[in-house]
Amino acid sequence: MKEKDKSKKQMEMELRMLRRQVAEMKALKTDYLRTGEVLFRVNRAHKAISSCNRALLYAKKESDLLRDICQIIVEIGGYGFVWVGFIEHDGKKSIRPMAQAGYEDGFLSKVNHSWADNGAASGPTGEAIRTGRTCMEKNIQEEAADAPWRIEAAKRGYNSLIAIPFIADGEAFGVLNIYALEKDAFDMEEVKLLINLAENLSYGIMTLRARDEQRRVEGREHALNKLLTCLHRVQTKFIKAANPHVLYEGLLEGLLSLTQSEYGFIGEVLYNDQGKPYLKIHAFTNSSWNKETRKIYKEYASKGMNFYNLKTLFGAAMSTGKPVIANNPSTDPRRGGLPEGHPPLNKFLGLPIYAAGDLVGLAGIANRPAEYDEKLIRYLDPFLDTCGNIVAAYRNEQLRKRIDKTMQSIVKGTSKVTGEDFISNLVQQLATALGFRYAFVGELVLPERNSIKTLAVWADGKYVDNLTYALAGTPC
Repeated sequence: MKEKDKSKKQMEMELRMLRRQVAEMKALKTDYLRTGEVLFRVNRAHKAISSCNRALLYAKKESDLLRDICQIIVEIGGYGFVWVGFIEHDGKKSIRPMAQAGYEDGFLSKVNHSWADNGAASGPTGEAIRTGRTCMEKNIQEEAADAPWRIEAAKRGYNSLIAIPFIADGEAFGVLNIYALEKDAFDMEEVKLLINLAENLSYGIMTLRARDEQRRVEGREHALNKLLTCLHRVQTKFIKAANPHVLYEGLLEGLLSLTQSEYGFIGEVLYNDQGKPYLKIHAFTNSSWNKETRKIYKEYASKGMNFYNLKTLFGAAMSTGKPVIANNPSTDPRRGGLPEGHPPLNKFLGLPIYAAGDLVGLAGIANRPAEYDEKLIRYLDPFLDTCGNIVAAYRNEQLRKRIDKTMQSIVKGTSKVTGEDFISNLVQQLATALGFRYAFVGELVLPERNSIKTLAVWADGKYVDNLTYALAGTPC
């Protein structure tokens, strides 16, 4: 009996040992499977990082880089949904989506992500930016659905989320969001790899931005050098120019070169006897398209053309004294129409030219490859100022020459006349040389000094009788 009881106890012990061994084997199998799964995910993350690093190496544009990175993380990393967001410094502290890949189904349009400190509402995405640390959500579905981001994520089957901030100069400027369809999907080794990926991406973004800024700086320097070279050429031509056509042709050549425009004109704003402005074009591109227009160009290229109709695009610039931008002239209400056969007018820019606050000239250019805009006008300001100064200087020079010629004519006409005849001859010479209808020489009536007594009067091509008139109410 004792041996039988001993055998039973031994069997029970062996059974317990067997059960324990089975449990241990099951645990080992589970650990093995879990380890295999972890290794699989980690290996997948390694491949994704490797592909992302290649994308970083060959990236040319930031937008393309962000798109490619998201695509790689989804396709190679095996995650459900990925998006990249950059912070906005607006009142709501918004996070602006920049790129995405995977199953999104309107998630980003439904949720207004923010990095404001508003508790659970901002979620791991906002917290990652505020703290500058990686944030995770291991089980989106089972947690209380009290925030819009969580509600919308649950609808789309997202179960896990990791949000990794982009850091530059110690500050977060964006965030990488990776959603998985599995619960607790991010192993610690995998998290380390993804953080490393985000760090590489941050560096790549800042490198591209620095490269783009360098290109912009170089572009501005090139544009400035081009402008300075053009101004030097224009000023040199002004010094050497013997006639206005050469001067204005140089200005137009420089303007077309600076703006890459196809054709244009430049001229002087003048006024008729009624004080109404008109445009005298001194230089224009040879855009003749038939025998008749070629004849017109040949005839007027050197002596200029007058335009009185201001119901046109360039007329609008003259009337308002402001630049006219027309990147779609065919539908612009200010247009005046084109002659039949005229080359296409796809874009137009009218530029008033000022000197000492006065409108002295106007330039019109057309068909730049890019659109005309305010930025281009600001760039041209120094050139237009130089044009205005040159036009004013040219006018002053011409006026000086006319005055010299007038004085020479007066001196020549009066040099052999003396006595009372000198004054009579002087008024005739003044009127003739200056092209005036009337001229007179007079003296104050003393002692009152309130009236003028003429000594000689020339009117409408002949001498007339002298007169005395009161000074009150007269220009004198």
